[in-house]
Amino acid sequence: MLSKLKHLLSGRAATDAFKRRKPGGGHRMGAVDTAAEPPRPPKGQTPPRDLPIIVPQSAMDALPDPAPLVQAVVNYVNHMQSKGRYKRGELPEAALQAFHTDFYLAQVNNGGHAQFVHNAFSIIDLTLDDVTKGLKAMGAQDYLILARAAQKWVQENPEEAKQQTGFTGGIAPALKRLDRPFYQLDRKTPLQGFIASWIAAHPALQVVPDAELGAELQKLADANPEGKRRDAIMVCANITASLQNALLMGAGMACGRVVPQDFIHQMGNGSYMDVEGEQKMAFFLRTLGGPHWLVPEEGKGVTLYACITHDNSHLPKDPLKASMDDIMKFRAPEVGAKLAFVSQADLLEAMRLSEDLKAGPALHMLGLRVGLSQLPRLTVLHSGSKVNGSPTVAFGFVHQRTAWLVSIDPTGAELVRTGDKGETMAKVTRAEIDFHAETHSLDSLR
Repeated sequence: MLSKLKHLLSGRAATDAFKRRKPGGGHRMGAVDTAAEPPRPPKGQTPPRDLPIIVPQSAMDALPDPAPLVQAVVNYVNHMQSKGRYKRGELPEAALQAFHTDFYLAQVNNGGHAQFVHNAFSIIDLTLDDVTKGLKAMGAQDYLILARAAQKWVQENPEEAKQQTGFTGGIAPALKRLDRPFYQLDRKTPLQGFIASWIAAHPALQVVPDAELGAELQKLADANPEGKRRDAIMVCANITASLQNALLMGAGMACGRVVPQDFIHQMGNGSYMDVEGEQKMAFFLRTLGGPHWLVPEEGKGVTLYACITHDNSHLPKDPLKASMDDIMKFRAPEVGAKLAFVSQADLLEAMRLSEDLKAGPALHMLGLRVGLSQLPRLTVLHSGSKVNGSPTVAFGFVHQRTAWLVSIDPTGAELVRTGDKGETMAKVTRAEIDFHAETHSLDSLR
């Protein structure tokens, strides 16, 4: 099957598949009849109020060690936001205050108040509001004085606050003066102790057996009737953001330009490699055709190179059993021949066109139509004008060992599953895309 698919994708196979497509909506994958719009809760139904703060029994048993209980509250907030998609105003105030107070503690201990301001800057006002209210409720008066001083400085110096990093050149003297008293306080009366003591006695706290924690948290997450809709909005936003990420788009475009055509599967981390005699940052790619390296160069574009792998069969399957001799004989992958190049101008044009055509909402909508709530990595097959001059972007991805192709233009979008028949699996109009973009914008979460 894999060799057949590679052959199918070589040369102009993607273009030919579009030409062979059948008119109409086609069949839906796995007979799944998934609506393009996520289900909305019944009118008048809203997320539950007065949620409990759920923590495991072991966190309480660990007291007076405060760390397990504080971490349990952090885990609770993360789960309710990421899995339950609860908004800030729908979560217990005490949980958010404890969460952000622990964040304040961690950031200041790691890099001072300047680092805290930098890492919380997008929500610095809300974060400091939670911290100061939390410290007051905890009775941590000395810490409260420091936090209020930081809050006052941020409010009075908004432009300078943007420049804070926690490193040399990005540390305001006024913030620096708060660090030493904070460290002295934390050594004498640890802030986590205040957080844990306060939460342990809070009326909203619900302690459950450790074995039941996961189920109880998920039950609370599932109780949000807005959860599925908000989750769909976040997925749509992530797809849209990936199309404005120069590295991801560059990888997708480079794979689309390889001859024979290749499809991206995964993108790994970057590391410095020897690239044509120079040390450059290279990102590891897994594609249908095998491993590759993507090398971005600021102001120029991205280049795709072959990956040269070596026979390391001498290494034991368990790396912990490798001898020093085994390790010394290991040969790391190398950067090979140049395969494709994408100029910065072409990359920026593809990103602009994707934004103009609302490709993110279109891709999300088509995915939902065939039962794909998440899309694999996208290969950019075309970006520019059709023969008739109409602006078009075309993407491809591999799902269940089959290539799927998407074409988006001013009239709408179409999803085709490749094969001998080149079946059209779903189509959406421009009006539907515009409506989906409006109802799935991040603004609708506010």
